[in-house]
Amino acid sequence: MSAKTALVILADGAEEMEAVIAVDVLRRGGVDVTVAGLKGTEAVQCSRKVRILPDRALQEVKGEKFDAVVLPGKLCVFTLQAYNK
Repeated sequence: MSAKTALVILADGAEEMEAVIAVDVLRRGGVDVTVAGLKGTEAVQCSRKVRILPDRALQEVKGEKFDAVVLPGKLCVFTLQAYNK
């Protein structure tokens, strides 16, 4: 059986606690987690000015399938919605 996969999408204003804790718990559970930046692989500035460096750009993983998707924080969801328009 192959490992489960999860995609964590980061955008400016994301909740850093929601992102980091989700990634940590999933990885401890054996899930292969990819952190993708909405605007590429540049550091994302989260809601409390913490900067997180994504593993890959969202554009790079667009065609891949994941078992779960994590959108950390309400602001991240709104940013993603605006990006898709």
